[in-house]
Amino acid sequence: MLQEISEKGQKALQEMPESVIEMVGISEDQLVYKSNACSIHQDDDLGCFQLQFYGEILTLKLCGLINLRKKIDAINTADLLLAEGSDCALVYLAEVDRFFLFSLQQTLELKSLLQGAFVMLHINSIIHEYTIRKFS
Repeated sequence: MLQEISEKGQKALQEMPESVIEMVGISEDQLVYKSNACSIHQDDDLGCFQLQFYGEILTLKLCGLINLRKKIDAINTADLLLAEGSDCALVYLAEVDRFFLFSLQQTLELKSLLQGAFVMLHINSIIHEYTIRKFS
């Protein structure tokens, strides 16, 4: 299974435009998770995560990424779908002092991306813990 995950990460990185890879200095081992229009990369040197979302790159510390996930998960997509007016959600991130306006589609994509990224980070921590126990 680990080889399959690694192969998917390699494939996702190959599909990413070269301009994005060069712009943020992404190496192959930093990709955490990638969906159709967005990806999350981990930068161990800076101790942060880079969220690439529709061509925009947002750099967040782990607590900022967790906060973003909580805010995105709190958005009721059913209400957005049934709303007579706007189908957008407004999110404020204090970590970067910005407001974001997400459409229903972007909200769903971001929910999926963050879910996948946190699953991959959890799997990585389990593997790390196992290797430390096994080889210590």
